[in-house]
Amino acid sequence: MVMEMPDVETVFATAGGFIFGSSTVERAGRGSVEVRLVPLEDRTMSADEWVRTMQTKVFQRGFPGTRAFFRPPRISGLRTNRSGSPIAVTIVGEDLDVQQQISRDIVAALADVPGLENLEPSTEEGNRELTIELDRERAVQLGLDVQTVGATLRTAVDGTVATQYTEGNDQFDVRVLFPKDVFRDPAEVGSIALFSSRAGGAPIYLRDVAKIYTRIGPASILRENQNRIMRLTGDVIATEASVGEVAEAVEARLSDMAFPEGYAVILGGEAESIEENGRQLATVILVAIFLVFVVMAVQYESLVNPFAILLSIPLSLIGVAVALWVTGSSLSAPVLLGVILLAGIVVNNAILLVEYIEQFQAEGHTRTEAVIEAGAVRLRPILMTSLTTGVGMLPLALGIGEGSSLMQPLAVAVVGGLGFSTLLTLFVVPSAYLILHGMVDRLKGFVVGGDRSDLGRAEPVAGD
Repeated sequence: MVMEMPDVETVFATAGGFIFGSSTVERAGRGSVEVRLVPLEDRTMSADEWVRTMQTKVFQRGFPGTRAFFRPPRISGLRTNRSGSPIAVTIVGEDLDVQQQISRDIVAALADVPGLENLEPSTEEGNRELTIELDRERAVQLGLDVQTVGATLRTAVDGTVATQYTEGNDQFDVRVLFPKDVFRDPAEVGSIALFSSRAGGAPIYLRDVAKIYTRIGPASILRENQNRIMRLTGDVIATEASVGEVAEAVEARLSDMAFPEGYAVILGGEAESIEENGRQLATVILVAIFLVFVVMAVQYESLVNPFAILLSIPLSLIGVAVALWVTGSSLSAPVLLGVILLAGIVVNNAILLVEYIEQFQAEGHTRTEAVIEAGAVRLRPILMTSLTTGVGMLPLALGIGEGSSLMQPLAVAVVGGLGFSTLLTLFVVPSAYLILHGMVDRLKGFVVGGDRSDLGRAEPVAGD
């Protein structure tokens, strides 16, 4: 069916497990198909459209007894959140059966959310296992205990090393166990003979003191902060809805659902990552403010210059917002990463501009003359720095090249913020420098008295 689809270059399929990183994980009943499409310029449809078309065909064809999930393109190994998926719903509770029922209810409730695809549980289909439930009271009455029954079962099924056989310098274990073909169904397991601790007692069969049945057990158990969890993960089709819109719709649906006592549902995924990155971004900004104040206060003995420098950060955020609005991009984790990258560039330009203003004042220029001279001198270096970074990011921002759409929001944020802040840094930062220092001069004049309007002028050089 894959080869019937257009734009297919290669197909790599695995059966009986999957590949994780550089290792292979064996897992019965599981397989995967990885499809690589032809180059972008040769395709008749986008990668997201190809995935949706393939999904529709598979669901129409149907494969009884199987579940199929489809994932859009992503960068292998890149995780912007703990779950590794745009949408993640975590179910916290102790009973796995209740968690599975809640997960089925959530999947049904979110089935028609626009843009949400491939919502699936983090735990795989359970394995069939044989369960032996011992009637402890009856076992005690017959002179048996759990340890004795367990040891007998282990010997019968897995065997017990009774002795060792030595031949030359080699030793071989002699394992005693029942023939492998004896246990072919649960009824035959019940025929294992148990012997009471009471002397002279007749053998007791396992089926007389225990219930023997098969059930589906969990393939894996996940825990987070020592709490048992089950996680549902899903993908977002960007052409239908943004991650934020899907997360809002999912949160609204979950708020209308009732869950058993002792169970909680937490919405995570990329929406959680955006919130977490927002907190980290606030921390980065606070650290940047602190470092700028420390550096400038120590070097220039001024607490005013940092205020002028820090104006470059909100200026860059204005450019980011405009760029996202023009391109129709949504706020996501890559955008916040781009903002963090952008803050370092624009602050650096503002620091160098203020530094040159201070240098020209030290050479004897008035404050206004120093601002004009510094702007003229730093114009070319600032434009060169901004242009090289912006032009380097431009192909990624325009979506040129294979896989560029995955990190396109980061480049859009950097290019838009850098272009906007560069223009305003050359005008707003010098103006803010003059205004803030003028306010300080007037404040000094008010405190000490007298006319302080000449504070911004340089002292005349001796001999002039």
